[in-house]
Amino acid sequence: MSDMLRSTGYLNNIKTLPNTNFDDLLKCIICYDKLIDPKMCPSCSKLFCKMCIHRWLIENRSQCPHCRASLRLDQLVTCRFLKDITQALENFTAVKNEEVLDKCSMHNCPLNYYCVSCQSPICSDCAMFSNEHKGHEFQHLQNVYKKHVEQINNESKVLGKRVKDLEKILTDIDINIDKFRQAKEDKCRELIIYMDQVQSRLEAKLKEKFEILNSKKEKIQEEIFRLKSLQTELDKELLYGVKSKLMAKSADLIKKLKAIQSLPLSNYETSLVSCEFQSEVIPPFEGGTFILNNYSDTQTKSEIVYSESLHFNGLIWRLKMYPNGNGIAKGSYLSVFIELLKGHGEGAKYDYKVEMVHHIDPSQNFSREFSSEFETGECWGYNRFYRIDQLVTEGFLNYDDSLCMKFYIRPPNYYQLYKDQNFFMKKLIEKEDKAQVKILDLMKKLEKYGEKTEGYMNEDEDKENDLSLNEEDKENEDVEFKDSIQKSPGEIRSFINSMMSPEEISSDGEVVRKHLDWNEIQDMPDFHSCLDVSPNDFLNSSGDDEDDLYL
Repeated sequence: MSDMLRSTGYLNNIKTLPNTNFDDLLKCIICYDKLIDPKMCPSCSKLFCKMCIHRWLIENRSQCPHCRASLRLDQLVTCRFLKDITQALENFTAVKNEEVLDKCSMHNCPLNYYCVSCQSPICSDCAMFSNEHKGHEFQHLQNVYKKHVEQINNESKVLGKRVKDLEKILTDIDINIDKFRQAKEDKCRELIIYMDQVQSRLEAKLKEKFEILNSKKEKIQEEIFRLKSLQTELDKELLYGVKSKLMAKSADLIKKLKAIQSLPLSNYETSLVSCEFQSEVIPPFEGGTFILNNYSDTQTKSEIVYSESLHFNGLIWRLKMYPNGNGIAKGSYLSVFIELLKGHGEGAKYDYKVEMVHHIDPSQNFSREFSSEFETGECWGYNRFYRIDQLVTEGFLNYDDSLCMKFYIRPPNYYQLYKDQNFFMKKLIEKEDKAQVKILDLMKKLEKYGEKTEGYMNEDEDKENDLSLNEEDKENEDVEFKDSIQKSPGEIRSFINSMMSPEEISSDGEVVRKHLDWNEIQDMPDFHSCLDVSPNDFLNSSGDDEDDLYL
């Protein structure tokens, strides 16, 4: 390239350019670096890198960083000619550097050859006279340079394609960001419309309550006007009326006045109209009450006391109180906290309020309210909730030494409430599925047990039939047994007689059954030798803890 420029005499005619100012013109005014994919503001014609101005418009504001004019991404002007100018300047700089670098540092001669063995450019003196390159293979530097340029150009084409692919991805990301911004603006418009609707519904509800109160007010005003008119007429009668007529009408007047006095004032009360408005954005509080009896004794004996658990939406809360204070507030302040005993496994923000009830005037109740991020087992509250020495003087400690506390918790919005309820429903469905599985297992076991029971019943019926069939055989065996005893040798009869008293044998020789303990019989001498039977043959299970023998 340098040889070509020298041959044309172009380099000899080039004059030194004021690079400093010219370079500043070709720099991005945001990053103050060389322009990459330059874009121009249509208002002030200042230049920016594409990435720099995109980041500026997305993350900061939709204005030009130089002239502050309104600017959007689709209004930017693409400056393709600047890329050519930048490339020409780089080529000029490369030519100038080539003149300096393309000389041998040892002989100060142009580098015309390339040593293949050493893989480095050399001058003619190095190739001819230097011992370092003796016997090496040489090629013309221009030929090797062309090969390198071709390789670089081939790889550069692939690199250019990759740059285009990345630019496409970057454009898609910018489009996605714009869609996000548009979606956010749409959602904001939806919220504005929704809040306008909520406000209109609140106004309608307020108007309805005002109509009720105004009707009550008009009714009371009419009643007041009627009573004042009656009072005026009575005053006139008392001052200017004829005494005889007044005395004649006094009974009716007194009856009328008593009837007016007997009318109930509950018809004119305003407490029936609630001042609360149901919020469509924030859920209502869920709360509980904790009464601490014997506060003075508890203050000295217990460091911590807990309220009963409050369950809602699968969450379990409770009030945690230090009657004598906690930490640096110990001995001087009452410390109160809200504790999340069971959560859903992830932290979430909740609003909570703790209220101490005044036992004389409820309007003087003391309360504190805050919002915190709760996790399972975590407490949030107030170390210095209220001074202990002011509980009695301010009327919060009751005459029976009891302290009444109320605590309230709520999600900050209906979205969090929906998440809690959804998680709770999933847990309930899981429990229901497990219960269904257990029920199926029990039903299978019950079916198997029923089959076995039927088998046992059939066996019992068979046994009953066998027993009924064998009853006659047993009677015959008893008769044969009596005969055998009467006809048996003398040792058997003497053995049986030794087992029974004379009273247990009847006059006609009939054997009477005796309830004997097996241990006594087993200890009798020559028992097993006299009777050629097993001891188990005499056993009859009666369901007791001992085995009984019946003869």
